[in-house]
Amino acid sequence: MRLFAGWLDGGGGEERNLLRFLFLRPQSRTLICGWEERALRVAAEFRAATTGHIDDPALGRLVDELHRESAEFARFWDAQVVLKAEGGERTFSHPRDGFLRYQQVSLTLTGWPDFRLTMLLPDLGP
Repeated sequence: MRLFAGWLDGGGGEERNLLRFLFLRPQSRTLICGWEERALRVAAEFRAATTGHIDDPALGRLVDELHRESAEFARFWDAQVVLKAEGGERTFSHPRDGFLRYQQVSLTLTGWPDFRLTMLLPDLGP
C-alpha cells in the first residue's frame, strides 16, 4: 500500500477506486510515470471490462461522476477506445522512494469471469 502514496497508504481516506484516484487526485499525475498513456489505457480497459454491465446503475453513476469531474476521463471515455487488460512494465516516481519499476501480472479467476487479480511485482532486472 506504500507504493500508492496519497491513496492506498491512508492519504486517500476510504477511497479504493483506481479510476477515481487516476482522474480525480492530482498526485496520481506525479506518482505514475507516463500518466496520460496509463490513464487512457485504464479507461479503455474499464470500458472493455464493463460492456456487459452497461445497465448497472452504480456503474452509470461512476461514469457520470468521472465524466463530469475530469476532462481527461471525458475525453478518453468519449473516444470509445476498448482495450483488453495486459501486463507489462509499470513505473512510478514515488515521493519517498524515488523511481520504482514493477511488472504487472494479471490473473483471471476460473469460475469468476468478472474478477481479476492484478499484482505489481518488483522488477529485479538490470
